[in-house]
Order: sequence, then structure tokens, then C-alpha cells
Amino acid sequence: MNGNTQTAQSRATVFKEGWLVKKGGNRKNWTKRWFVLKNQTVSYFKSKGDQIPAGSIPLNDESIKVNEDEHSKKNFSYSIVTPWRQYWIQAFSKMDKDEWIKAIRQTIPERNRKDQTTSVGDKLQDWMVNQLYAGFLITTEKGNSGIMASILGSKKSENYFILKNTNLYLFKSKPEADNQQGLKANVPDRCISIRDANIHDTGDPCTMSITMEDGRNILLAARTSSDKEKWMGAMMFATLRSSDPQTLHKSVISQLKSKLRESVFAEQFIAMGGVPLLMDLLVSCPPELQMQAIIALKETMSYHTSLDLIASEPKYIDHIYNLLYSPYPAVARFALEALFLICALQEKVYSFLKTSALKREKNPQKPFSDIVKLLHSLDKNTKLNALTLLNNLLNACPSDDEAKELLKSWTEMGILDILKGLMVPGNEEFLHQLQAFEITTGYDMGVKLAIK
Repeated sequence: MNGNTQTAQSRATVFKEGWLVKKGGNRKNWTKRWFVLKNQTVSYFKSKGDQIPAGSIPLNDESIKVNEDEHSKKNFSYSIVTPWRQYWIQAFSKMDKDEWIKAIRQTIPERNRKDQTTSVGDKLQDWMVNQLYAGFLITTEKGNSGIMASILGSKKSENYFILKNTNLYLFKSKPEADNQQGLKANVPDRCISIRDANIHDTGDPCTMSITMEDGRNILLAARTSSDKEKWMGAMMFATLRSSDPQTLHKSVISQLKSKLRESVFAEQFIAMGGVPLLMDLLVSCPPELQMQAIIALKETMSYHTSLDLIASEPKYIDHIYNLLYSPYPAVARFALEALFLICALQEKVYSFLKTSALKREKNPQKPFSDIVKLLHSLDKNTKLNALTLLNNLLNACPSDDEAKELLKSWTEMGILDILKGLMVPGNEEFLHQLQAFEITTGYDMGVKLAIK
């Protein structure tokens, strides 16, 4: 391997790094820079060991191409063609060039690798397809650190931003998507990758903060508080979608859970596909993150669009039902709550729930027996949620005959004795659910006396 470059197999985030020569964008001079390829981004630094890059080239846009053709005056050169610029880069040998091209192409999304010769003149609308969000944002006078200050400026100004994949494209003015001159007439002034960034609410009605992986900070302000929530919803969706569930930090889900209590943010997040994203997280994230994820999902259930989507997909019901068997009692408790919310408002999910139950339970003649067993839990809220779900299941039964069969199977399991043993004065919420059970089943367990 060439001495000027190395592939970092031992570090999961760094795919390749080494010295290369880059042609300047304005002065057109060729300057030696230390290049690092990681997380679908090529960053270049003035010196090896610098923490803040002189610039970066995000590779996760579907229009990014690598052109092997050499510059007329530079051997072993090649170019990375983006929607806004053609980056000329020179390696120190043919082997070095080939290794870098191979590494970069492996990073670019699969569908782009077949055509790596598209010119920089691609029309703007070709790369604006599937943008997640767009609009004006105000760069604040303070708070932008390092190279961000030079990118965005130290004075307050308004720029047009386009969010696509996990890239923020910055324009000094709003681009014209139908401009027939295409890219040349609408070159973004900067592209900022937020792939591994944390999106924060500053507490100000219109201002949000983006903290980059290397600690750099960007403060951006929307025109209105509603617009800010939409931007945050879009950016959180974008960063979550690109994250590895196994390495996702607890604070990311925790912040999402909190932001979902705000209606504008939640509606934006749901509209962009946030519910399937949370479902994927529930299945693939570590158990210690599942509680945060199920609470975040429960927050979305305040909206009919989310509830309808979950209720229409048996696999989503199955994912939540499986959480009842989590080794973490809090996860099972919140899963019960999510299920009784769905069951109470969407009776059609009964058959999905029954199918999920029969997959996991040993006795097909006693569906939902594992929920009955949760009445023995040491956690009082788990008992409450289990009884609430059992009540909702009885009410959601498609026929009186099925409800009678269901109750018969639970009675054989001793549910009446279990409930009588839990009838303790003072636990009002549980007693009210017991009273609902009495009304539904016709059994008189003396709950009125306990309530008094």
C-alpha cells in the first residue's frame, strides 16, 4: 500500500485516510490536504491531526459521482462531481488513485455506482427530487463556531436551505427548480452534512442548534416557532433514519420523545414517515433503548394518522406485543399501555392482537393468558395496564360468543380470584378498571364497597 495513505480497518467510523492534493474552488491552486473518508463524508484538513476540517464533501446524495478522467495538467487525478461543484483531487500514484476511487464508490449509495460519469452540469431538479424539507432560515449573530462561522458569517442573515438525505444545502437566495440552465444558475454556497449531528431545541421560540460530530455548533433561526418545529421534525427524522440503532445514543431518543409532545413537530415527524422509523427502532435497538422508543411511539398515538397506520399493519402490532416479554419491566408496562390505547380506539386490531398472542403463548385455547399472568406483577402500573388491556379486549371482541369464550378461558386460569386479591381500597384507578370489568362480565366482586 502507498505510504501516503492508509485504510483504517480497526476503526469502524474511518474507512480511509491519507494525504492528497486538492484544487481550490476560488483560487484554483493545488494544495496538499489530509483527507479522511468516514460516515459517507470526505473531509479534508490543512494538517493531519486537525480537529476542524477545512471543508467536507457529503457522499450520501444520490447524484454524487466519481469521474476517473484525469485533469489535463495532473497525473493520477480524478474528480468527485456533486450537484454544486466538481472537486479535483490528485493522488500520488495510480494505486493510490485507484484505492481512493474504490473506497469512495463503496460509500456512495448502491444505485449510483452504475453511472459514475455524469457531468457537473446535471440539472438542479435532478438532485432536488425527494428533498425532505426546504425553506428560509436565519443564521444568528452568535453561536456558530469554527469553520461554521466562516460558512454562515458572523452577521445575522437569511439564507435558503434544502434538506435532502442528511445534507443541508445552503443558498444565498431561493433556487429556481425549473431553471433550464440547471445547476450552473443555482449553485449552493455550501453543503453541511448532519448525518451524525445532534439537533437541539435551544429554548428560544424560533432558534435551534445543530451540534456536529466534531463539536462544531450551528445556530439557526426559523421565521416562526411553527416553522422551527417543522425543521426540527425533518432534521431529527433525517438523522435518525441514517443512524445505526445499535450505537444510537439514549439522549437522541429521549429528546425525540420530549419533542413529540409538541403538535407541529409531531405532525411533521409522522408525515415524513416517523412511525415506521420508530417501529424499526423497536425491533433493532438494544433493550435499554426500547423503553425510550416505545414511549416516543406512544406519544405519536395522540394523532389519528399514527394510530391508523399502526392499526392497519399486523407486523406493527406484533412488534409491540413482543415487547410484553422484554426483560425490562418498564418496557412491558409501556407496551401494555400502547396496546390498550390502540385496542380502545381501533377495534379492528383485535384479530391482529389475537394472532400475535397465539404466536407466543403455549396454549392456543387460552389466548392472552400471558397478559392475565401480568396481573401478578410486582409493579402496580403493570397490573393496571394489564387489566385495562383485558377490559378493552373484551369490548373489542367481534361477537358476544367470542367474548364469552375469552372470559371462560380466563376464569379457568383463576382471573376472578386474582382480581379479588388485588381489590385494595385506595388504589382508585385500579378499582375503576375492576368496576369496568364487573360491568362487562356481569360478575359482582363488590368493587363498589371497596371504592367507598
